[in-house]
Amino acid sequence: MEVSDMQSIVTEIMRLNPDAIIGITYPNDTTLYVPPMKVPGFDPPLFFLADGPNYYFFYGTYADDTEGVMGLGDIDVRNQQLVDFSKRFAAFNGTEADRWGGHVYYVVGQVIQQAFEHVGKIDRKAIGDETLKGTFDTIMGQVKLTGNAFLGSWLIGQWQRQSDGKLEYVAIMPRDRASAEPLVPKP
Repeated sequence: MEVSDMQSIVTEIMRLNPDAIIGITYPNDTTLYVPPMKVPGFDPPLFFLADGPNYYFFYGTYADDTEGVMGLGDIDVRNQQLVDFSKRFAAFNGTEADRWGGHVYYVVGQVIQQAFEHVGKIDRKAIGDETLKGTFDTIMGQVKLTGNAFLGSWLIGQWQRQSDGKLEYVAIMPRDRASAEPLVPKP
C-alpha cells in the first residue's frame, strides 16, 4: 500500500501527546512524518523511525530538523576507517552511503576477498567454509561470523551534532559498541 499523506496520523499522534513516537517505517513513509509535525511545532522527546533516517537523503531533505531523530543502523564516528570509507563513497558516487547497510556491504566484499585469498584458489565450498570459520580485518574491525551471522553491527543510530557543528548519524545502541550517548529528550 502506497502512503502519500500522514497528516491524519500525525494529527492523532499530536492529540495523544506521547513522550515517544516509534514508527516501524520504510523510507517512503518515513519522509512523510516530518513535515506535518514541523508546521505546528510538535517535537516529541523521542522520535524513532525505522528505515529512512539512516539514508543521507533524510538529512539532505530535513537538515537541522533531523537532529535527535533515531532509526536503524548507524556508523561509529570514532572508527577512522568507517569515516574514510564514507568520504571515499561520497566522492566516488556523488552521494553519501546509507548508514545502515552501506559500510556493511563493503565489509561483505572484504570478507569474501580475504576468504578467497586464504583459500588461494577458486573453490566455492572451501571459500564458504573459510567465510564461516575465519576472522577478517575490515573497515568495521575484526569480523567473525557466529552461527552463520555477523552480530557485530550497530542497531540504532541518532542524528547528533558533532564537534565541528555538522550532524552525523551515530551509533547509540547496542550500548557496549555505541559511539555516543542517546539524546533524550532530543534537541
